[in-house]
Amino acid sequence: MDTLATRNRLFWLCCFSASCWNILGINFDPHLLSMEEVPAKPNYNLVMYYAAEKPVNKDSLLGRFIDGTDAFRDARFKLIPSIVEGYWMVKRAVGTRACLLGKAVTCNYLRQDNFLEIDVDIGSSSVARSIIGLVLGYVTSIVVDLAILVEAKEEKELPEYILGTVRLNRVNPEAAVPI
Repeated sequence: MDTLATRNRLFWLCCFSASCWNILGINFDPHLLSMEEVPAKPNYNLVMYYAAEKPVNKDSLLGRFIDGTDAFRDARFKLIPSIVEGYWMVKRAVGTRACLLGKAVTCNYLRQDNFLEIDVDIGSSSVARSIIGLVLGYVTSIVVDLAILVEAKEEKELPEYILGTVRLNRVNPEAAVPI
């Protein structure tokens, strides 16, 4: 996970020659999933990198998500937040209910041979922007767990699997790497 600070919104981080895997010379299989959240100004970017442990079956729900249309992805990309430690007011505002991100905020998808990048614009929703504004005010004193998954809509797609998680433990926005 990386935290970055930018003056402008950041898109398609995976394509930059200065991205982490380009600098390190890492070559991932086609099933890499990278997710980037772009909170409201100042632009702090939380970048999470995930890779499958085994090759992804093209006919599986994850395979169809990776190679699917943006509309399919918007209808399936789910985030589950949880404030593990923090103020009651923040816990109540964030909640623990799963959210289809593509329905709540603008998501931009970039599919290349070896990755799918998902850029999540939290600032595109006034509700999400106000929640993130509250969270940013307390971010140095809270612990947040985030889980991402692809939502199953048919019985044959069950069970749903968590694709990745991250714990944000008392994050200091000032420590974000400026780019």
